[in-house]
Amino acid sequence: MPKQPLRYQRAGTPVSIAELVQLAPLPDGEVVAEAHFGPAEGDRFTCDIILRDQDGSPLLLARGVAAELREVELEAAGGDAPAFEVKAEYVDPEQWPGYRDISMRLQMVEAMGLKNPYFDLHEGTARDTSVVDGREVINFSSYNYLGYSGDKRVLDEVSASIYQYGTSVSASRVASGERPFHRELEAALAAANDCEDALVYSGGHATNVNTIGHLFGPRDLILHDELIHDSCLQGIKLSGAARRAFRHEEPAHLEEQLRQLRPHYEKVLILIEGVYSMDGDVASLPRYVELKRKYGCLLMVDEAHSFGTIGATGRGIREHFGLKGSDADIWMGTMSKSLASMGGWVSGSKALITYLRYTAPGFVFAAGIPPALGVAALASLRLMTQEPERVAKLQSNAKFFYEQLRSHGLDTGPAAGESPVIPVVTGDSMQALQLSEQLLDRGINAKPIIYPAVADDAARLRFFLSSTHSEEQLAHTAQTIAETLAQIRGQR
Repeated sequence: MPKQPLRYQRAGTPVSIAELVQLAPLPDGEVVAEAHFGPAEGDRFTCDIILRDQDGSPLLLARGVAAELREVELEAAGGDAPAFEVKAEYVDPEQWPGYRDISMRLQMVEAMGLKNPYFDLHEGTARDTSVVDGREVINFSSYNYLGYSGDKRVLDEVSASIYQYGTSVSASRVASGERPFHRELEAALAAANDCEDALVYSGGHATNVNTIGHLFGPRDLILHDELIHDSCLQGIKLSGAARRAFRHEEPAHLEEQLRQLRPHYEKVLILIEGVYSMDGDVASLPRYVELKRKYGCLLMVDEAHSFGTIGATGRGIREHFGLKGSDADIWMGTMSKSLASMGGWVSGSKALITYLRYTAPGFVFAAGIPPALGVAALASLRLMTQEPERVAKLQSNAKFFYEQLRSHGLDTGPAAGESPVIPVVTGDSMQALQLSEQLLDRGINAKPIIYPAVADDAARLRFFLSSTHSEEQLAHTAQTIAETLAQIRGQR
């Protein structure tokens, strides 16, 4: 019999169950127990427990399980807690498994005669080209999709804002950090997303962590695409909500889980990306909108790589499919990509944004974005709406580069040239490392994604395109990739 968990020399002991329903026969072997706790009253607390099989299907439901903390005897002499040995790996970072794993991988790269492909020092603005180690290279490792980072018009507005507002707003916006550009930016983002309101956070990754972590709790369920971004996964962990992944871009698998699980939770969130940052494919948003309505769920769309890149005027996946802002509940995006700044935003109904504005810890207790970042994003957004030709050029570049890669027989995974994120799959981590290093030697900057970030047979280089790239650069790059990869494979 498993030991009862102890806290303050007491164990939680079940005393009653309000309702017990067996939904399927209990299998041999392990099952997964999922507990949703209610409020405690003194030493007494309640919870609902669901037993699931290894595929996530519910087997048994116990509602209203009441338990109370009771005194237990400890085996150590005198009733004291057992002696605890403090081991070196608990306090020495060099002994932590995570650090040792990273150190080993870096040593392996060095032992194979390769350079560390990460943390290159860029010495100027990263657009279609960048300067690395004093040498200009064609750049495919930055998110400056529309080329507004480095645009003189944006720089001039940013410079003026610093002289007007300083380099920091010096407080949270709730306190005294609110400035006109904050409100103007949020109004412009809300309008671009066809929503009632929007809220700007100081960090893009933190936007998902704080929004998801704050809006959902232990009685809720979050169903997400298996390739969802780390920021979303961290937000789910913070929330304490139950989590289930569905197979990438398979709404039918999502619906299977909704049929089984929806009745057992309060709020249920469907969480997807507009453009997936690893494969560059576009989500089938209309199908998710249909499922959201059918099963009474909330829908959140991460538009980090789709806002500014798809849709006739760059307004993202909503515009791409001709949908309304109200077709999803939460639209999220980052400002470090198409908007040439840093930070993140969410847009939605007035009620949702008002609630976040007054209660989300990552907003309420964080300083507002500084003038340089707020005005850079606002200026870029205004220019994007005035210059749809920039978006058209970006989309043309993506299609052209995709076709060039395919003409050379290169594997682009599920990407179809619909977005400016295009992978070249090597299918081998060593080949991806070698290809990245040799391309840089030939004046092309693109970074590898290798095991364990992806499976070894899915190792790749990712190419992020900009409206500032020329077709000559793209054609040269595709040909150089094909030649270099063929040479690498011929050496093995």
